[in-house]
Amino acid sequence: MAIKIVGIYLFLGLVFLALVELTTHRITRKFNDVVLDNRIQSADVGAPVSARIAGIMTAVNLWVQWPLLAVSLLVNKTKKGDGK
Repeated sequence: MAIKIVGIYLFLGLVFLALVELTTHRITRKFNDVVLDNRIQSADVGAPVSARIAGIMTAVNLWVQWPLLAVSLLVNKTKKGDGK
């Protein structure tokens, strides 16, 4: 039962991220900057990683934490609607 719930969660995340990318192109515009930040943070703690590994880590992190992206998109949308 728990495996099905996790599978559904990850599937919904994949669909949501694909829809966000197709509509806003926000992920591809900011992905390289986030990967670079990930590499710098890894090097700061003494575990330097390659760009490929940092990209994989970033993509998996975004996939697992996709509800945070949904919330940030909703917050940005409401701020724009308020005229701020």
